[in-house]
Amino acid sequence: HEELPSWEADASYDFAALDATGARIALGTDYPTVPVLDPLVSLSAVYGDARPGALGMEAALEAFTAGSGASAGLGGTLGCIEVGCIADFAVFASDPASDPSANTILRTLLAD
Repeated sequence: HEELPSWEADASYDFAALDATGARIALGTDYPTVPVLDPLVSLSAVYGDARPGALGMEAALEAFTAGSGASAGLGGTLGCIEVGCIADFAVFASDPASDPSANTILRTLLAD
């Protein structure tokens, strides 16, 4: 496996530049590529990262919810909290914006 030069790797994760163009960003866990099926790990990778290109919390949550629903062709049905939408809920121990990598999920409720 060959690693990308650092400038290419940095540019490939410039989520803030994509967001600034108005592009719809869809994010997920990258499972099974990354063997951790934990949304907090993925969220902490794009929010508050020390590298340029990190997203703010609002944009990161939008990308993980409505952005993913829209990319799956289910915008307005998946990734939103409205009557009639398909929704899974995660209950966090604390505010996910404070430090996602130090947070824990207390309970997950899955849609039927």
